[in-house]
Amino acid sequence: MKQTFHLPLWSVILSIFMWLLPFVFIGAMMVYGMTFLVIALLVLPINIYFTLIMPRYTLVNDDSIQVILVSGKRLCFDRKLCRVTPIDKSYLSGSVRTFGSWGFMGFTGFYDSRKNGNYKLYLINQKDLCLIEDEKGKKFVINLKV
Repeated sequence: MKQTFHLPLWSVILSIFMWLLPFVFIGAMMVYGMTFLVIALLVLPINIYFTLIMPRYTLVNDDSIQVILVSGKRLCFDRKLCRVTPIDKSYLSGSVRTFGSWGFMGFTGFYDSRKNGNYKLYLINQKDLCLIEDEKGKKFVINLKV
């Protein structure tokens, strides 16, 4: 079964702004100099990266859970080998983002929490959260309607 989720409006606005930002810097370069080109060239790969790792939807069947990313990559979890636990938004509180976005093109990245340990976040929004712990002990938080 395919489960789709939607970005919140503020996240859509932030994403549009971040995609327009490099072009604003390129325009500013024409007036103020090459410094703005360097900034634009730094921002553009970051935008591309976070766009490619943004989740599109989740496929759920009896054997597996798959998170399909914009890049086409699939995060696959065997239901027999992993533990699936529904969680609420409070699980994310107190976490430190070591690398990731918090609303730009979804909620993705690497996070650390004293209470919950290290985990990877692949969310479109902060509703219908689910913690998946694989057989190696790695933790992932995804959107999943259980």
